[in-house]
Amino acid sequence: VRFKGEPEVVNAVEQGAIPVSAAASVVREQPAFQQQVVQRVQEGMKPADAIRETRRATVKAQVESTRAVEVKVLEGVYDVIVIDPPWPM
Repeated sequence: VRFKGEPEVVNAVEQGAIPVSAAASVVREQPAFQQQVVQRVQEGMKPADAIRETRRATVKAQVESTRAVEVKVLEGVYDVIVIDPPWPM
């Protein structure tokens, strides 16, 4: 059975560094993600830990790259009343 993933992932599976079950979840990700997982496994990290840490790093990078936007100050009169009581309606 051949995976359709980055060559590094395929080689790691063939060498037994990454189990097939872990590789199946990795090949669904972007190529850069796949390469980072393989690199972490080669550095001695367990495959499950490598996947988790790579996902954590990806999310952290996305959060840090999100910039804050200033809120527009509303002016004028509006015909809307928003009520959000603390009990179920």
